[in-house]
Amino acid sequence: MEWCLSRLLLVLLGLCAVLATLGPLQAQTKPNMHNDGVKQSKKMAVVAVRISGSNNKVHHFSAEVAKSPSERARGLMYRQQLAPNAGMLFVFEDAGPQTFWMKNTYLPLDLLFIDAQRRVHHIAANAVPFSEKIISSRGDVVAVLEINGGLAKKLGIRVGDRVDWGADNERPGL
Repeated sequence: MEWCLSRLLLVLLGLCAVLATLGPLQAQTKPNMHNDGVKQSKKMAVVAVRISGSNNKVHHFSAEVAKSPSERARGLMYRQQLAPNAGMLFVFEDAGPQTFWMKNTYLPLDLLFIDAQRRVHHIAANAVPFSEKIISSRGDVVAVLEINGGLAKKLGIRVGDRVDWGADNERPGL
């Protein structure tokens, strides 16, 4: 019995020594993140986006601009809310086919694929949260605007509608 206790004590001391060399254990969290998933160290530019519809309605959004590959890769991942007039605008250097997915994305989204003439080329409505199914632009685009799921239908946004962004589209209250 004494031999078992001595051996147990040696094992416990060895385990403590190993743990001491590892340093303090920390919870597995996303470092430098706000509650909405935005990195604290780098804020994205925000632009006013205006969609002019064939139904003579104009819709205004305030969109974060994802220009760099890392910003585009993160997108709206980990966000748990998105204001009704907010979105994210993905801008690409050249026109080309684009694909997206909803991995690590909590919110259903409408993806508005925008062609070189700044017209809505395709709408992927109500993309399913956390889905790894590929969502295609179905052609060459220069930008994609992500907005809350179902909003494009609710507002009457359609393929062919004009999409403009930048300082020229500023309006009070955005």
